[in-house]
Amino acid sequence: GVSDAKPVAIHAETSMRMMTTLDVETNILRSTIAAFSAVVGGADSLSILPYTFAHGLPDAFARRVARNTQLILRDEAHVGFVSDTSSGSGNIDELTAQICAAAWAEFQIIEGEGGMLRSLFGGHYQQRVAQTRAMRAAAYASGERVIVGTTTHKLTNERLVATLESARITPSHSGVISCEAMPLIRIAAAFEGAAL
Repeated sequence: GVSDAKPVAIHAETSMRMMTTLDVETNILRSTIAAFSAVVGGADSLSILPYTFAHGLPDAFARRVARNTQLILRDEAHVGFVSDTSSGSGNIDELTAQICAAAWAEFQIIEGEGGMLRSLFGGHYQQRVAQTRAMRAAAYASGERVIVGTTTHKLTNERLVATLESARITPSHSGVISCEAMPLIRIAAAFEGAAL
């Protein structure tokens, strides 16, 4: 019953989708903002992807920056000191309500398609994701939305990025029910002319 409920531990990780291969130092700022947002949003633990992640296996320096970003947020900015940092923020409450309404609408669509597995198997969910991705790419291409260092404020001379050598591993597709895999894509990939 309800009396047996235990608090859920939430682990957050910064998004690979937001990483750019151009002007990689901007990824440090993106990761810091994402990490701060995760803590304000209630994450109990956090992993920050190193800023060179879009180029390959990060070297020791990139991993150190990621680790130290967390330590600065914890030990110097004290972001974990208050248990509910966003409490009372009308802006965050409104954004949360909008996200909840959009999520509920999507859940209703999925249920109308027979549930998540049927939606995936029929390609319905993937089609909606692809449409959203195409709309966002068009907004970036038109300049309606920007990516600093990629679509605006570009560096004329990109610096070399240090990464470690590693082989790519293909994930296993041994599930009983399968559907066409959606490609992993970073938001900026179309504008950088680079794959993952």
